[in-house]
Amino acid sequence: MNNFDYGTNPEAFYGKKIIGVKTEEREIKLFFDDNTLIEITDEPDCCADKYFTYDDDLQELVGNTLTKIEAVWNHDVEDDWGGSHEHGFLKFFTDKNQLSVCTHNEHNGYYGGISIKIEEVKL
Repeated sequence: MNNFDYGTNPEAFYGKKIIGVKTEEREIKLFFDDNTLIEITDEPDCCADKYFTYDDDLQELVGNTLTKIEAVWNHDVEDDWGGSHEHGFLKFFTDKNQLSVCTHNEHNGYYGGISIKIEEVKL
């Protein structure tokens, strides 16, 4: 499955100014100027390793207004041992820039899919 798992629909945050970003291997936090934040995750299943990699510096989102978050799924590549490595991208659009994050799922062939979860956290 490759989709958003809307605990919170990201459209609820479009038009809000980003005042902080925290990135980790399995989580992205966007802080907004109205004292709200969203956590974006792709938690691993029992036999899968899911994580984000960052070529773009998401700190460049700070000070800009969020206009869209988009998921773009790439492909599944079989590795030399019969496992799979799936790739997808999260694209963050603001009024001033567009940045992306690569999301990965390495699994044995039975735990495929990228399911990005977005949840609002009250501060």
